Amino acid sequence: MSRDFFKRNFMKEYIQMSQDRVPHVRMEFANAMLIIKPYFETDVDLSLELMDILSYLFNDQDRDVVEAAEHTDFELLQAGKKAR
Repeated sequence: MSRDFFKRNFMKEYIQMSQDRVPHVRMEFANAMLIIKPYFETDVDLSLELMDILSYLFNDQDRDVVEAAEHTDFELLQAGKKAR
């Protein structure tokens, strides 16, 4: 599936998962970012939006969501260091 196809047909729904009332859905949003975000590194605005959402999840009321967001942030930082 191409990036444009995913962005056009699924990105809105994917981003909405970050605000779902079910903690497990928000947690899976954070976990899925490890796979999805690298494909959109060249789209600076989208990449920043995804990181802003991830940062917002650091303050989630559910501890599992916070841990998933922190883990995802750490893994993305590590992947960024390896890419340099």
